[in-house]
Amino acid sequence: MTPRAAVLAGWILAVAGCVSAPPRRIYELAAAASPQAAAAGGPVLRLAAVRVPDYLDSNDIVLRVGPHQLQTLATARWGERLSAGVTHALAGDLAGRLPAVQVTADPSGDEFAARVLVSVETFDVWADGHCVLKAGWTIVSAHPPAVSSAGGGTFVAAPGTALTGDAAVVGGMADAVEQLAQSLAPAAAAAASAGAAGQGMMKHDGIEHQR
Repeated sequence: MTPRAAVLAGWILAVAGCVSAPPRRIYELAAAASPQAAAAGGPVLRLAAVRVPDYLDSNDIVLRVGPHQLQTLATARWGERLSAGVTHALAGDLAGRLPAVQVTADPSGDEFAARVLVSVETFDVWADGHCVLKAGWTIVSAHPPAVSSAGGGTFVAAPGTALTGDAAVVGGMADAVEQLAQSLAPAAAAAASAGAAGQGMMKHDGIEHQR
């Protein structure tokens, strides 16, 4: 085979491989929203965009394969950047645990009783679904503006048995975020209630001042 023929054959094989490769499956970290009544009139709890390490914040699903080695899944990807996915998943999990609170990740609007800031330090997942999430949070009351509480923790999802492959990886990460929401929910509920009480006092004082 001549050099030119060899190059042409290699190019044909490369193109054929690209054409035959199946498309990557698309996942989201948040579960599909279930129809439920919104907490009309309840205090608003705003979740700021969750911060994740830069090397994870993409549409790639990144696996931990060694102490210093990472690998992206070739068969699946996120439907949005991981930071957005964690934010939406955490907001949904908090909303499910706090039915009397209006949980939102929408940055628009000025009225809220409390704001939650979450920073992810570690979010490692292995091919079998074993996942370790380490995160810290700060909850700020809006009325009066002050830090209400701060905390953090390490949340571990054990390898699943019901799911395999890409679904096990996504399921392990979703489970770890759900554990984070469970740990965060009591302090968030208390801060939202306190902030709402502060809002009520400010409105009452404003009315009295106008008289």
